[in-house]
Amino acid sequence: MYYKACKLLGLEKNPSIVFYVILAYRDENSVASVKMFKVALNLCRAAKYEKLGLWLLRKMKEFNCRPDIVSYNVVIRLVVEKGELDEAMELMREMGLIDLYLDMITYISMINGFCDVGRLEDACQLIKCMKGHGCLPNALVYSTLLDGVCKHGSLEKALEFLGKMEKEDEDCRPNVVTYSTLIKGFVERVVI
Repeated sequence: MYYKACKLLGLEKNPSIVFYVILAYRDENSVASVKMFKVALNLCRAAKYEKLGLWLLRKMKEFNCRPDIVSYNVVIRLVVEKGELDEAMELMREMGLIDLYLDMITYISMINGFCDVGRLEDACQLIKCMKGHGCLPNALVYSTLLDGVCKHGSLEKALEFLGKMEKEDEDCRPNVVTYSTLIKGFVERVVI
C-alpha cells in the first residue's frame, strides 16, 4: 500500500511533499496524530528516505506526539539500510531514555545491519544485550546472525552457532529458515 502511495504522490521525484504536509499542519495549528506520523514514516520507508524519516521522528515532539516503538523501528531500519549504524545505535539509546523497550524488530534490524557491513562481533554483542534486557533471541535472530556469519565470517563459526541453537530452548532451535541460510552460505562459498 505504501509503495503505491509513494508512486501516486511521486515521492521518488519529490520527497519534500511529506515535509510540506507536516509544515502545513503546524502552520495551520492542525492537530496531528501519531497515526499520521506513522503513515508518513512508512511512506519514507517505502521510498527509502532516511533523512526525512529522521526529521519526522524529531518533529513528532513538536506536535505533542510521543514516538513509539514502531516509529523508532521504522527510522532505525531506514538508517541501518543506509549503513548509518552509529546513528541507529544513538536512536536505540534515545529509546531507552524515553522508556521505550527495544523489541525483536529493533534487534533484528541492528543485527542485520552489523552483519551487512561485516561487524560480526557487534552483532554478537547485541544478542548478549538482548538477553540482558529480557528480550530472548529466537530462531529468526540467530538465522539473521548466521546469514551474516556465512557472508562475512567463517563457515566453521556458522556451524558453531548452529550447535548453540540446537542446545537452546524451542524458540531458538534451528528451523527451515536456519538450514536454508546455512545451505545458501555453504553453496555460495562452494563448500558442498
